[in-house]
Amino acid sequence: MVANNVQLQEYLVRYRSAQTDYSSLDNPVEFTIHGTLTHLLLDHLSPNVTYHISLAARTKYGAGVAAQIQVQTESNVPGLPILHELEILDSSRIRIRWLAPESPSPGIDIKELPERSVTYRPSAVKQFQLQWAAFPFTDWEEHNISAIHPSSSKHVYEYVIKGLLSRTRYSLRLAAFGSEGLGPALELNPVMTKGQGL
Repeated sequence: MVANNVQLQEYLVRYRSAQTDYSSLDNPVEFTIHGTLTHLLLDHLSPNVTYHISLAARTKYGAGVAAQIQVQTESNVPGLPILHELEILDSSRIRIRWLAPESPSPGIDIKELPERSVTYRPSAVKQFQLQWAAFPFTDWEEHNISAIHPSSSKHVYEYVIKGLLSRTRYSLRLAAFGSEGLGPALELNPVMTKGQGL
């Protein structure tokens, strides 16, 4: 807490990844922000990494005790595939068509640190994992579909699931797999195959 008659000049911000050793040459990133600011967004961080952040108020007499904060950035796995069409073809086949996940925005810039900047792009989709199971949805089957390269957000992928039971309710889920791992699955509402001869 700053005394009423002492003006807060600035905040001293330091941060480093938890994987960085303080004794190494890779020193924590350090900069100051104006004392009137009440929030700060850090950019150019690595995905799925824990960061240690310290924040200290500074007056003309020096810096106060730093608040210690620990946060973890989100993973860089692909997002949800986008369902284009799901069609029951007959008593034993279901066709699913989809688009690749949308790319998230590259980040938020509020404090430019060009000498420390590293650009991280969303994990490129390598393949899609399609799973399906008949009611009661416990015995899942799986098929992997390769992604096209370079990836296109407008390319429609298609797969026909064959050999299904007639008049049976099926649940489907679809996920994108990238260099950082498997993304979240798109869970589709259960659908029922047609009867024989339909």
